Amino acid sequence: MNKLEDSNSLDLSRRIIDIASDQKADDILLLDVRPQIFYTDFLVFFSMDTDRQINAIIREIESQLKVNGSSLYTKEGLAENGWVVIDFFDVIVHIFKPEVREIYQLEKFFESGTELVRMI
Repeated sequence: MNKLEDSNSLDLSRRIIDIASDQKADDILLLDVRPQIFYTDFLVFFSMDTDRQINAIIREIESQLKVNGSSLYTKEGLAENGWVVIDFFDVIVHIFKPEVREIYQLEKFFESGTELVRMI
């Protein structure tokens, strides 16, 4: 799979951030990890309290990004388990329940990444 141009992946990241914000996600974080890792450019993290909210935001992301022609992705995990990953190749989105996010503290693995957006 070819990687998107940097500006496209940043635009995609920002669009996902907008969707998360519109859907009332908590603790939204966008990291630029290009200098740190080779398999993606940006990581997006945010939290939702319930399975229903997680499933709704997944549907919204899928719906809005298909309209924009960005329908190539993979999805892993279940809302019921508290962690879903949507991989757009250049942008990887992690959706957590707050308690699961606290357990894994995945953002700490990427502390050397550049924080571009933080909405608490």
